[in-house]
Amino acid sequence: TLEKSSQSDGGNQFSFRDNYDLFDKFDIIMRICSSDYLNSGHFVWNKNNQKATFYYSVPEDEMDVQIKHLNQTLAYTVNHESEKNNLLNVLIETTGKLNGGDNKAPIFADNFKDKSWLVIPEGATNFLPFDLLVFQYESDSTSYHYLGEAVTITYAPSLSAYVEFANRKQSGKTKNSAILASANPETESS
Repeated sequence: TLEKSSQSDGGNQFSFRDNYDLFDKFDIIMRICSSDYLNSGHFVWNKNNQKATFYYSVPEDEMDVQIKHLNQTLAYTVNHESEKNNLLNVLIETTGKLNGGDNKAPIFADNFKDKSWLVIPEGATNFLPFDLLVFQYESDSTSYHYLGEAVTITYAPSLSAYVEFANRKQSGKTKNSAILASANPETESS
């Protein structure tokens, strides 16, 4: 399943099938699982074949260290133009760790563009800018592209939360309200 139930008695379980109409606009739905019961990885539901497949990634603690390293490299690269090659290497490494630890960027077909993804991060991946993950096209294995160049990414804390927000929007029950978003700023100086 793409969404685990928080209730052990099975009450109020989320049903992907019952809410399919809300997910139909996404080509891919990626649900990250960092908990021990699945040994770290992610489910990827593909609209084309209507299947969910589980892919293993590196353990949560290793992913956490990698994402912290990526965020430090991003912050440093902003002020040091000469570090762009280092940033690319860290992005390739991060993408590889998410994809099982092979330290390679995935290769996609040349028609991989204008896609729509729903990403449900968990654990350390809550701090991962998926738009910056890199990939290559089949016809050009020498150039890297950012995922955000080919994919529109929607983030949600869970599938059930996405359904709740989407249902509110569809029903027109939204009031003139705002969403308060808060970052987790680095408060310690290095």
